[in-house]
Amino acid sequence: MACPERTRGGESRQHPRPEHPDPFFARQDWLSLNGEWDFACSRRAAPGPGSDAKPKGGSPPDGRYPHRIVVPFPTESEAAGLPARARRGARELWYRRTFRLPDDWAGHEVLLRIGAADYRCEGFVNGHPVGAHDGGFAPMSWPVGRFLSAGDNEIVLHVRETTDPRLPRGKQSHLPFAHTIFYPPFSGIWQPVWLERAGAAFIISAAALPLPDRSGFELSAQVSDRLGQSTSPSPLTLCVHLTAPDAASEAEARVPVLAGNVAVLLIPRRRFEWSPASPVLYGLRIDLMCDERVLDSVESCAGLRSVRVSGGRFRLNDRPCTLKLALYQPYYPDGWAAAVRDEDFLQDVKLALSFGFNGLRVHQSQADPRLLYWCDRMGLLVWSEMPSAFPFSRVSRPAFTRMLEECIARDCGHPSIVAWVLFNESWGIADVPRNHDTQTWVRQMATLCRSLDPSRPLVDNSGFDHVETDIVDVHHYLAAPERVRHLYAALVNPASIAHRWWRSLYAVLPSRVVRAPLVPGVQYSGQPVMVSECGGFGFGPYSTSSMTLLDSLRQVVSALADHPHIAGFCYTQLFDVAQERNGLADFHRRPKIAPETVLELLDSLSH
Repeated sequence: MACPERTRGGESRQHPRPEHPDPFFARQDWLSLNGEWDFACSRRAAPGPGSDAKPKGGSPPDGRYPHRIVVPFPTESEAAGLPARARRGARELWYRRTFRLPDDWAGHEVLLRIGAADYRCEGFVNGHPVGAHDGGFAPMSWPVGRFLSAGDNEIVLHVRETTDPRLPRGKQSHLPFAHTIFYPPFSGIWQPVWLERAGAAFIISAAALPLPDRSGFELSAQVSDRLGQSTSPSPLTLCVHLTAPDAASEAEARVPVLAGNVAVLLIPRRRFEWSPASPVLYGLRIDLMCDERVLDSVESCAGLRSVRVSGGRFRLNDRPCTLKLALYQPYYPDGWAAAVRDEDFLQDVKLALSFGFNGLRVHQSQADPRLLYWCDRMGLLVWSEMPSAFPFSRVSRPAFTRMLEECIARDCGHPSIVAWVLFNESWGIADVPRNHDTQTWVRQMATLCRSLDPSRPLVDNSGFDHVETDIVDVHHYLAAPERVRHLYAALVNPASIAHRWWRSLYAVLPSRVVRAPLVPGVQYSGQPVMVSECGGFGFGPYSTSSMTLLDSLRQVVSALADHPHIAGFCYTQLFDVAQERNGLADFHRRPKIAPETVLELLDSLSH
């Protein structure tokens, strides 16, 4: 059993992105709803968080849908196909389409799945409300079978955009224009929409995490038991099949479903370890059964590898691994926040590998599951970073907490993800150096992250002002080589870099100033030290006109090579995005420098 790679139909405006959107949680019977939808919008500002105002049901106020939009592309993108007058500034968005239920789906539960929509999404099927979700970066799944009929069916999605900077937005500007390092926003549905056939009882989620000694996996699943309301006393059973890359059966387990959450131990007969050099994936089939009848079945993948930190190093499968990451901001030609083709994800993975990087730091967004799938398949490591809010407020914390839980639940099964990053450069927690309440909350989020996934290290606040972290990472764009070397020498003990008032000038003088790595009073306890942003050649404040891109790269690599206590780095950035023209390639992924030249430089950094 291989990892799922099914498609339906050709790729076109009517059938964009035809591959299954989530290869790590896929059902055989599914129906893509990508393509053209009826569309209406309004520039009326959506009520802010905490407002008692409610949206006007499942259709526009006048009932009209004057436009057509291509899903799953955000309204601002060229690929969405909207006229210019409808493309920007809308706050209330309505999507409508009809579909015909496949004949063999009658009598089954049907799940409506949406990869992501920014920001609040409400669903209606044949006029009935079926679900609502807040948050622009996490998926949603709603059972809709009881509202469907044998003929044509109508789906309406009402999305309310917000520019509220108190909510997680990542690099989206909350102003009507791009500025400094912030980009034009994206709105509406921006990841695929599809239907899956399930059973009266069905699997809500499932992920297989490797055991610390890499002897096998523990699969955790959550089950919705609609049969509990019926007169049938028959118990449910979860049956899990693990197969090797050659499709041979490796392990099978059957576990009774006594409650909604199930844990299954899987010990394969043969161990195939996942690593960048050998990105081997096991196949998984998870069947939910009752009286030997299969009620629901999901296919997935799993990678057998371990990640931990010890002795000042990052370790992959218990061996030291120098992290050589490229900053990756997931924006794409024509589709903006959404790739137009699955091949675009694969192209980006191959581009990073061609330059000699062994990983990506996915910055201030959540990677599409298809990008993660290709990282799994090709052996590219990933730091997964939560998008930030900007000012702190009472609505920021619950919004962030919910997003963290949902994003880890979706992605924890991907072996390519080797670290979670909670915050970036104190965005949304700006008072963390001096506010004990904020420090306590950061510690609480670190504790929550570890409880959700104890198998990976975390970075609490990437760049500086660390409170509770497994990796001490620093950001710098220092121009003078002597300043860089002085910083790197001091990072033998990050606590030696004290807080000073002038370090707050980093935001406006990044070529001359760095921030202190640790919050005052926090002790350094031997964690790996990484430089997780550096370079930035080509973007005004971060570069000097006297250097070429190759000169800049050589300076970065030379300084790192002379300080082997630094466990890894992340170069800013893989390709240009919007006004940030500091990539090794342009926005269309055309290299500015020969990849083999960069690869040769980076090969010298394996400590």
